[in-house]
Amino acid sequence: MGMGGCEESGCFSSVNVLNFFLFHPNGLFVIKMKKHNSEILTAVAQAIYDKKGFNIIVLDVKGVSSMTDYYIVAEGSVERHVKAISQNILDQLAAHGQTPIHIDGQQEGDWMVLDYTDFVIHLFIPELRERYAIEQLWKEAKIVDVPIDTSHPLETKHHIV
Repeated sequence: MGMGGCEESGCFSSVNVLNFFLFHPNGLFVIKMKKHNSEILTAVAQAIYDKKGFNIIVLDVKGVSSMTDYYIVAEGSVERHVKAISQNILDQLAAHGQTPIHIDGQQEGDWMVLDYTDFVIHLFIPELRERYAIEQLWKEAKIVDVPIDTSHPLETKHHIV
C-alpha cells in the first residue's frame, strides 16, 4: 500500500531522496522525502556567491518553524542583480534534481522567494532586507555553516583588447 502513489510513479529523484519509515496499524509505509543536506544548501550558497550575492545566511529552523526546515537569506545590489542570482540558483538546483514549488517576486525583483518546500530562499535588495529583517523571525534558529569555494574567480566580463 503506497502513500500518494509516489512509490509507483517515482515522483522524487533517487539522487536526493531519503526513505523514512512510518509505522501504522495497517503496516509499514516507506515515505520518500527530499534530501536537503549540506550538499544542496552549499549549492544554493555557492550559486549566490558565484553571482556576487552577499550577506548569505543559512538558518536551520527545524523545531522553530512549521513552514520549512531551512531558510537561506541573501542580497543582491539591485533588482536586476537579485533576478540574476535567482536564475543561477534555479539553474544550479535543477542540476541537482530540485524544482521549486513556488517562485514569488519575479516581476519586481526587489524581494524574491524561491520555495523548495523543505528550504526557502529569500533574496533581497539591501534596503528591503534591512527594512523587513526577516532573520529576526527565527531568533532561535541555528546558523548553518556552509562552505563556499572562493578559490575560483567570480563571474566577470573583462575583455582584453
